[in-house]
Amino acid sequence: MKKIISVLLITFISCFIFSQTANVEELYNQAIKIFNNKEYDKAVELFGKVIQLKPDHYKAFYSRGKCFIEKKMFDEAINDFNQAIKINPKYYYAYCRRGIVYRQKGDFENAINEFKKSLDIKADYNDALRELAFVYILMEQFGKASDQLDKILNSKSKDSYANMYKGYIGYAKKKYKEADEYFSKAAAINSDNYDINGFYLINSFYISPEAFNNSLKTVINNKKLIKDQNGWDYSVLSFLTNETDEAELIKKTLNDELLLSEAFFFIGYKNLFAGNKDKASEYFKKCIEKNKIDSIYFAAAKLTLKNFN
Repeated sequence: MKKIISVLLITFISCFIFSQTANVEELYNQAIKIFNNKEYDKAVELFGKVIQLKPDHYKAFYSRGKCFIEKKMFDEAINDFNQAIKINPKYYYAYCRRGIVYRQKGDFENAINEFKKSLDIKADYNDALRELAFVYILMEQFGKASDQLDKILNSKSKDSYANMYKGYIGYAKKKYKEADEYFSKAAAINSDNYDINGFYLINSFYISPEAFNNSLKTVINNKKLIKDQNGWDYSVLSFLTNETDEAELIKKTLNDELLLSEAFFFIGYKNLFAGNKDKASEYFKKCIEKNKIDSIYFAAAKLTLKNFN
């Protein structure tokens, strides 16, 4: 009888533990869906409940940290990534995300260290390779950036941003035809992306009028692939392809400082296309004033102004 009771008790406890674990994972998956819907406040709350139920749930700490990044709560994000790493020191995703936070704070040295820690655990983690390359680009250490990007591209990975960053390096070094090859590859992989199409068009301006016209046709075709005609991608490409004016583009930023800085960058180049160098210079300076140090547009605007001198 005692044996039967013991067996029943063990079975009950096991079922209870399994049920609790299942409930925690169900709650975690629900929080992930809410995060993907960009409901960050609600997601933070749900990830917090997961952590209360299971304090060693390192993925919940990691995911809540990603929410905090979106909310620009960088110290809270770092704290959560620290916890995820404390629970699971081999969780390379958390090192990479912690590096992104340091990059966004303008702390490039710590960002580099974090990306390298991630790569020490998983050497072929493309996100960390790409992010490390991006920091080197922002620091204008183009050789080091190119080395990291080559690791991605040599693996035959169809990575649009690795190709775009290689293109940007060529653009920065005034090797415009070489850059065009990479921008073309990036646009073929991710046709409806405004970053890629924008730099692809801008770079072609420095090659020849024919190259610019061919790129313009490609960008016009790529714009047709964008489903959300109220989104920023469509707004930028509509402006670059002369369907809307600068006032409409600025209106579409909805007073978001980052988007406004990007708008100033593209307006600057539209003026440069038209031969109005002085007005272009004004907008590039506005882009730098409004932008963040970790933005590709901040770097590109600075580079363009330097080439003016």
